[in-house]
Amino acid sequence: MAASVRWLADIVVGSPFEGLARRDSGQVTIIPGRASGALGPGAYSFSQDTAGVPDTSETDDSFGTTVSVGDINKDGRPELFVGAAGENNYTGAVWVFPGGSSRPTATGSRVITANAVGLTQRDSTLLGGNGLLWVI
Repeated sequence: MAASVRWLADIVVGSPFEGLARRDSGQVTIIPGRASGALGPGAYSFSQDTAGVPDTSETDDSFGTTVSVGDINKDGRPELFVGAAGENNYTGAVWVFPGGSSRPTATGSRVITANAVGLTQRDSTLLGGNGLLWVI
């Protein structure tokens, strides 16, 4: 579970083997929490094909391999981090979705690649981690 901008418990679910436009391209679904503690309606998803998200879905990207939430820029609106272990021949990548007024947004999202952090882009770098990808 992750603290949402409303500081209620939302659930962030990574589905790296979800086949949307391509086999195992992946997606992430956020299920909003409520003050009562119950889950509320209004679940929403992000994939690499969501408008505003850099890059596009490719076979075996596994977007959603890892997920995390944190307010790294200290603006009171948590960012959503999504790893895709299979991106670029298993070099991996991490997407950052800025915290919006009530939820993370694709607008202004960015992707962090191995090259962007000084790593060589090569097979099995797995930037962002592989979570339980090989177990499930």
